[in-house]
Amino acid sequence: MQAYIGNDGIVYRQLIAPRSITIIRAEGRTDLCGIKQVCQSFAAADAILIANSATAPEHGGYDKHDFKVEYMDGYIYEGRYDLMHLNCERPDLAKHMRSYLEYLAFDEEAASYIEPSLRKSAQSFLLVYDVQQKPVRVEPNETAEIIRDYRNPTPKNRM
Repeated sequence: MQAYIGNDGIVYRQLIAPRSITIIRAEGRTDLCGIKQVCQSFAAADAILIANSATAPEHGGYDKHDFKVEYMDGYIYEGRYDLMHLNCERPDLAKHMRSYLEYLAFDEEAASYIEPSLRKSAQSFLLVYDVQQKPVRVEPNETAEIIRDYRNPTPKNRM
């Protein structure tokens, strides 16, 4: 596992970033459905969703959008985003994914009806893949390759 030292001196995991994000509108105006919209970041995905939200129902309801996030290591996460009009809700694909994964991984009520393997999978996903979560600490018993140290800005560490 790769990690970095934050400017606070704590060692954090280097999470695996998305390689590409594909969004396909599944509901709404038929001339807009079925078109692949591809980008490389959650910010760009949100921009696509914001543009698409202009034609979503303005007074309640949503248009379904299928999405696929391919990560740098080849892992693929697929899901559905219920896109509301921008006047109702600001789109945030990473928050949508993170909320669902945190529900599966940590919700105590959900634990009674979610398969333990699915729960463990969601917990592992949040430790490895970027869904714009807070920095994830490397535990003392884990071994990590330090790839950047933000405490000492040298030309090598500058972005």
